[in-house]
Amino acid sequence: MRRILILLVTLAAGAAALAALWIFRGREISSFIDRYRTVETRSGSIQSIAYEGNGTGGILIVNNLSLSLNEVGPGLALSVGSTKDNQLALASSGKVFPFGPLTSTSENTGERLATVPPLGDQAFCCNPSQRSQLANTT
Repeated sequence: MRRILILLVTLAAGAAALAALWIFRGREISSFIDRYRTVETRSGSIQSIAYEGNGTGGILIVNNLSLSLNEVGPGLALSVGSTKDNQLALASSGKVFPFGPLTSTSENTGERLATVPPLGDQAFCCNPSQRSQLANTT
């Protein structure tokens, strides 16, 4: 009986120590393990880009992946619109990133800008929710 009690106390103390280690050093442990094995992500070439919104927020649609621009980090002001060359572009901090020539300009429900990347561009997109298995648990 005493042997079982000592074993249970030892297991409980070990579990508590592992939990505390994971809580306080989980990020470092995850980064260390990720050096040796990470989850493979699949990326594909970008076939279409569309934007639905009013210019400062909204949704950027890459292939069929919807990316919200409504909740960006503090100090990061993003705006989407057309350039003087009639290209769909994302602008931030005075820098403009054109995606390609506009293919459509409006819909009845609001503004929708769309483009197809120019031939020769090697743009790829992967799902941002795919990353390390351990990082998902922290």
